[in-house]
Amino acid sequence: MDPTSKRPDKLGGARHSRVAALALALATAASASLVSAPAVSATPARTAAIAAAAAPQVVSFDQAMTRLINQARQQAGSPPLTQARGLTQLALAWSRRMNSGATGYQLMHNAGAWNSLTIFGAANRSTWGENVGTVSTAAASAAGLFQAYMRSPGHRANILNRKFHYLGTGTVSGSHGTWNTIEFTDAVQPGQAVVTPRTVAAIGHLDAASGGKLRASVVGWSLDPHRPTASNTVNVLVDGRRVVTTPARNPRADVFRVFHIAGNHGFALAVAATAGRHTICTVGLPDGPYTVPRALGCSIVTVTR
Repeated sequence: MDPTSKRPDKLGGARHSRVAALALALATAASASLVSAPAVSATPARTAAIAAAAAPQVVSFDQAMTRLINQARQQAGSPPLTQARGLTQLALAWSRRMNSGATGYQLMHNAGAWNSLTIFGAANRSTWGENVGTVSTAAASAAGLFQAYMRSPGHRANILNRKFHYLGTGTVSGSHGTWNTIEFTDAVQPGQAVVTPRTVAAIGHLDAASGGKLRASVVGWSLDPHRPTASNTVNVLVDGRRVVTTPARNPRADVFRVFHIAGNHGFALAVAATAGRHTICTVGLPDGPYTVPRALGCSIVTVTR
């Protein structure tokens, strides 16, 4: 069988390999069975297991893993993968299950994943793959596990497979290490794809700059397009050296009229400067992760004694 993809008429056993301290397994699919369980009393051991099963997602690990996967795909000429909500939930649920000891703290595949995709936003999938990995320490790095995946032919094939267009990665850490699951599919249902906002620059303007007695004054405004109602910050530089970072939170009725947004985005302040001519610049800083700094303007002023 082709271990990088799965269709309902092609089932098989999982392949396992060990790379250094990493335990890795390749994707398989099988029918899922559901059972109900009677209510049980809480015990310390059971309470610990419940806590492990609800372990928080290591978001930074998963973000780094997704970034590394797409970088490798770009280098290989494969289209980037888009994160899907349901796939992330499915991956996270399986990592939590392994972290809880439900698999005897053994790395293994989610035998019911193929069927579970129908309730995790990918009922329209025609091919699927899964990478599962664990690292014996909770201080694991995404780069280390990613490198191990890429050294394993089957896992590498999943990562670079041109048929896949979506992924979900879920990682948790506990007393038995770090557990990572990655689900890949060729299709997801409408509304499942997580659209990353386009990176933009902060906007604004240095309206005026003037020199005075041992000081320079600046007036302007700045805002983050992705968070237009929040007040962001501005760096003020004198001759290329940052002298102060100030919040842009003064009322600006003119900015409100133009952009039709609430919030205060103006700044006006004076900074100390020696006598002579100086170049004063301002830079608008981002308020969120999808905005980059932007130069708002520069002006030459004369400072007196």
